Amino acid sequence: MSRIIVQEIAKLVGDKIIKLVCYGTRPRGNIPGRFETIDQSREKLKINRLKTTAHRIVRTWFIEEEKSQIFLSL
Repeated sequence: MSRIIVQEIAKLVGDKIIKLVCYGTRPRGNIPGRFETIDQSREKLKINRLKTTAHRIVRTWFIEEEKSQIFLSL
């Protein structure tokens, strides 16, 4: 997923990017049922707002989800 986000950012503001390194972008978290369409994400964002949506998405990036020490530091 992060690879998709980076690609979108590069498309939008590519002229402002000097270097771009994507490292370890392979998904490793809770994969089954994790991906949704962009339209579904937008609808959930409208309903749940940014903080809740970000939390819901980011937690799936970690194998232990919210229990991950890295997640807790975000």
